[in-house]
Amino acid sequence: KDPDVEQTSENPDSPVNSDREAAEETATGLSESVPVPVDVVLKGWLDYATTTILPLADPRKQAEELGKFVASCYGGPVDKATLSASYHELNLAEIKCSIESNVIPLGRIKKGSQFHRGLLFKFLADHIGLPTNLVRGNYGRTYNELLLRSTTNAPKPTMIPYVVDLMLSPGMLMDPSSSEAKEYVSILSQ
Repeated sequence: KDPDVEQTSENPDSPVNSDREAAEETATGLSESVPVPVDVVLKGWLDYATTTILPLADPRKQAEELGKFVASCYGGPVDKATLSASYHELNLAEIKCSIESNVIPLGRIKKGSQFHRGLLFKFLADHIGLPTNLVRGNYGRTYNELLLRSTTNAPKPTMIPYVVDLMLSPGMLMDPSSSEAKEYVSILSQ
């Protein structure tokens, strides 16, 4: 190394620059060679949400309808007895084998777990402007909360979270302190 030459990225002959350029070329070459799959089914679901659910004026009604729609995309309601079963894992394994990838497009899933349903709900809700949270509970289980403006005449408006059922009674909104919501969240955490 030449002690008179400063080794910074501002110096075009710097080894730091040539290493960075080589890394960028490698990264660029890699991204060009890996095709990005288009999830046509997911696009259709997004189109449905924006044309059918978005026009509904009430956020509560939008969330209820979106919850029903998401459940219908992934096999409909699930009863409590089969909720903890791994009914969806065989479907996921088959998809992974058929597309030869561990990255599964949401639109390819036919039997979705609470994670898949929660992820799809969050994705569609964000696109139609519904304020929602995707909550990670115990054991990595997930559920969604819809944030609705409080109807009380408080000096400062507050948002109240409601648990969105996507499994047992899709579309049902539950007060998080209710026994139904506590049971729903605890069932998903088992």
